[in-house]
This record gives sequence, C-alpha cells and structure tokens, in this order.
Amino acid sequence: MKLGEFELYLVSDGTFRLDGGAMFGTIPKVLWEKTNPADDRNRILLGLNCLLIRTPTETILVDTGIGTVYDEKFAFLYAVDKSQTALLRSLAAVGVGAEDITKVILTHLHFDHSGGNCFREGDGEFKPTFPNAAYYINRDELAYAKQPDSRSRPSYLPHLGAARKAGTGHPHLWGRGDRARCGSDAHARTHAKPSVHHGAFGWPDRMFSGRPRPDPFAPENALYHGI
Repeated sequence: MKLGEFELYLVSDGTFRLDGGAMFGTIPKVLWEKTNPADDRNRILLGLNCLLIRTPTETILVDTGIGTVYDEKFAFLYAVDKSQTALLRSLAAVGVGAEDITKVILTHLHFDHSGGNCFREGDGEFKPTFPNAAYYINRDELAYAKQPDSRSRPSYLPHLGAARKAGTGHPHLWGRGDRARCGSDAHARTHAKPSVHHGAFGWPDRMFSGRPRPDPFAPENALYHGI
C-alpha cells in the first residue's frame, strides 16, 4: 500500500492458536465459530501479523511476532505454525533484510508481539534479530511486563525478559504524555496504537491477528479491565 512517499506492507511471522472463548468473551460460540472455527482444543487460528513501513529514510517494523525463543511444549500449546511463512522470510519477500530495519516500534510486550525481538544462538546467548534497529517501547509497558498481574501474566513469558534485555539493549522509551506515540489502555494496560501519517493522509493501525470482524466481535482481551 502506498501512502504518499511511504510504502506499507503487512508481513507475517506465521500463525498460532488461542482459546476461542478467551478471544470472544461473552459472544456465544455458536456465533463466533461461524467465522472462526475452533479445533478440538477450542482454539482458533490467529495470524502473527506485523506492519512494515518504508519511508525515504527509514525502514520501520511495528511488532516482531512470536519469534523463535520457545520450546516444544510452548509450540504445541499454542499450535505455532511457521510452515508457510515466518517474519524474516516475509520481510525478504518484499526485499527487506533484518539488517535493513532501522526502527522497531513495539505496541506492547505480549509474547506474540515482541517474541521476535531477538533469537538465541547455539550457545544459548541472545542476539538482536534486527541489529541495526533502535527499539521503541512504552516505559510503563516495560515496567508492567516485569511485574504483570495474575490476569496478564501468561502473556508475558519470564524467559522473554532476558531476551528483551539482550535484544533491545537500551530501548527508546516514551510515556503517556507523548501523543505522537498514541498510548492507550486497550489490548494491554499500556498498549500503543501507531498511526501512519503523510501530509493529509493517515492510516491508523487496527490490525487484528485474525480475519477482520465487526466491532461487537472484538476479542475479549482487547480491553484491559484492571484499571
């Protein structure tokens, strides 16, 4: 998609599955399963979608998918599937390599949005997936990820703390007062909703992980209830 001098691409880190009831909350299963059929474990298919923004001077990635820092149990539990595509392959398909990324903007630090910040080498050491990128994270979200409440804890995996530290070094932090970063309480306590603007045009980021659905069918965990 072209937006003035900007080029926008939807890139993918594959798919995974989460419980359909958790995604749709009070919406009856007989309704949501018409568009999102569940498997025998009541999980629905979700896409690990990220946004790539190319400008005349920058190559920006919004979120990094689920990455590769997980074990077989995790892959089985969430049915992680990268057989069709993965983030680096998806980027390569539009002519972008990991070293070409200049900025990584993380909307929040759930494992399916920040897991690809870095990878683990054979000796167990973490390395940044995008070595030339500056990472941007909401400072409140970074603090919350270290001590999440019981409701959100499963989304912030302990081992990703070390991975984030190694992968992002000293990230650029912003706070609620910085309107340019569009901080909001939504899917996560300090979720950020990036908007892409060029002149009079704008393209707000409202990418769900799965297929588009009407607002009444928004996932249950799209709202943070702990405030």
